[in-house]
Amino acid sequence: MHKWAGRYYLFTTLHDENHPLPVPPPNQWGTPFQLRNHLRGTITAVSDSLLGPFTAVDPERPTPPPHLMTLDGTLHVDRDGQPWMVYAHEWLQTIDGTMEAIRLAPDLTETIGEPVFLFKASDAPWLGEQIPAGLPGQLPPYITDGPQLYPTPNGSLLMLWSTYEKNTVGPDGTISGGYVQTYAVSESGDLRGPWLQRRPLVREDSGHGMLFRTFEGRLMMILHRPFENARGKLYEMELDGHELRVVRQCTDLDGGG
Repeated sequence: MHKWAGRYYLFTTLHDENHPLPVPPPNQWGTPFQLRNHLRGTITAVSDSLLGPFTAVDPERPTPPPHLMTLDGTLHVDRDGQPWMVYAHEWLQTIDGTMEAIRLAPDLTETIGEPVFLFKASDAPWLGEQIPAGLPGQLPPYITDGPQLYPTPNGSLLMLWSTYEKNTVGPDGTISGGYVQTYAVSESGDLRGPWLQRRPLVREDSGHGMLFRTFEGRLMMILHRPFENARGKLYEMELDGHELRVVRQCTDLDGGG
């Protein structure tokens, strides 16, 4: 949900069940990836009220190019006031999932130009550090999910994003791992980067985090944990320049369950 030019815009990812996609065999990349089998993309809906009702700006297609798997789109406004949609280009089309951005028209209803590549999931050097190299017949996908952009006071730009950490090789050679919340830094503050990858902030099957400040000014992160039957979890955060770290999980706020 984003407030822009006096209106409220909802970006959400929808599946197109009329466009099924081929899926890897169950023994190739592990079970977490077997359910994602339809083309999907991020649509834009708009309302004059935060409470809705929201109307899709184009009921026939997603806002980015419809042939691309564009999920978890989010709004970012650059230093020149230009709006962008930042989204995850999903691994089913790329194998190595990417983060991309595309310029938006002033009313956010249309895109301008071609998508801009930001980074790929495998740029995070820790992703496969526990997986031995050269496993026969294994080309594990690399996942990009849930971008959120956060400008820092020192002029850099953070991007929270999520992925699957590949850290287990099963007896049959399949590779698996948990969902994690991580982030990247553009020290220049430019959306185009270059983006430097940081180590995960929260593991334990967690992701889709967003940063916000409380009314008292505390920096917080909210994410879902676990991946299935998800619950919101709140964390107090510390920002030192462009380095982000978890101070504590706020079980007093989320109940600790």
